[in-house]
Amino acid sequence: MKRRRPVVTGVVAGVAAATLTACGGSAAGADPQALDLWLPPQADITDASDWDPILAGFEQQHGVDVNVRIIPWDSYEAAFLTGVSGGEGPDVGLMYTDMMGDYLVHGAIVPFGDHLDAAGPPDYLYLERGVVDGEQVAIPFVVGGVRVLYYNADLLAAAGVDEPPATWDEFLAACERLRAAGTTPLVQPWGHHRGMLNENFFPFLWQAGGSLFTEDGSATAFHSPEGVAAATYLLRLQETGAMPASVTSLIADDAESAFLRGESAFLFSSDAKYATFDREDFDLGFVASLEGERRGTFVATDSLVVLDECADKQLCTDLAVYITSPPQMEQFHELAQYPPLSTDEEYVAPPEFRSVYAQDDLMHNLPIVAGSPAVYNSLLTNLQQMLLGQKTPEQALADAAADGDRALRLAQR
Repeated sequence: MKRRRPVVTGVVAGVAAATLTACGGSAAGADPQALDLWLPPQADITDASDWDPILAGFEQQHGVDVNVRIIPWDSYEAAFLTGVSGGEGPDVGLMYTDMMGDYLVHGAIVPFGDHLDAAGPPDYLYLERGVVDGEQVAIPFVVGGVRVLYYNADLLAAAGVDEPPATWDEFLAACERLRAAGTTPLVQPWGHHRGMLNENFFPFLWQAGGSLFTEDGSATAFHSPEGVAAATYLLRLQETGAMPASVTSLIADDAESAFLRGESAFLFSSDAKYATFDREDFDLGFVASLEGERRGTFVATDSLVVLDECADKQLCTDLAVYITSPPQMEQFHELAQYPPLSTDEEYVAPPEFRSVYAQDDLMHNLPIVAGSPAVYNSLLTNLQQMLLGQKTPEQALADAAADGDRALRLAQR
């Protein structure tokens, strides 16, 4: 995905305007001895004051105040858009990958460049996941939320399923046995937002050997034999009764409740839900990934970025590196249990998932591509129509790709 000159179009007009005005934040007359840091809540870190002990060393070392703003998840994207477009955005902030592309293409976030080496970074484990066109534009900060296939081992045993499924074929066979025993095999929430694709479809696409975008991010790539295979498999799960026809009206809470009540045997969900699902009234297990042509699943790589509004790019880079270095991450992970970011940090996340996070080639994050949210929205809509019987897998992916390619051209022109 190439970065280009700003063009004021559509939903990203505010981002382009912020780039054109190049004002706000530290560059607009704010206290030069202060940096603004925007973050969402994370587990037990829900208030700006929770960051005080983590940031105290940086503030003392550099003689600056770091002003933390905690923004609720449900308004996070909107707050960034209005803040940056109004010249009141942060110096450093967290963005998830499908946010970054539009800001990057308009120059509202900037590559770290030589500032990163000058900051003395640790030996990061996931740094390459923040690279676009050979430039380091993000430092992965919250890596986690890996999607797995949970199962109720008691229900599987009662249906005569001796081992959890490892492949697509074995999963279909297990679902058939469960149906014969009177148990709903799987409930997926297809009535929710685009984030549900992270567990409902993207893993199947990667397991089929497919990709979301071309390597340069200029076009979609899921309308392919691999993509059609993934969509066809998803439809087959519905047509064989592995999941009910009502899934297009369900949200995540519905699927989780059915699993917790023992009404369904399988659930694709995040490792963050393990503590919720690990109840005493049934034996819980999980499969890291089913295997089609290969194995693969989703992982989030929410990252720290430096905004163009930052007046001192080295200082802002120093802050991002400081936060993501082992001493600070160990403090952070005491309150929010995610896997380590660097080789020198101890693993404190749930031990059940340690082997999953050790399989780097298993985990796929969403790429940083301008226009990608519109692509995912169209893909969700078309797959919903497929599950409603209105389109074939081929038609659904062809229509989503056509819509998506138009969105990419608009965002990246």
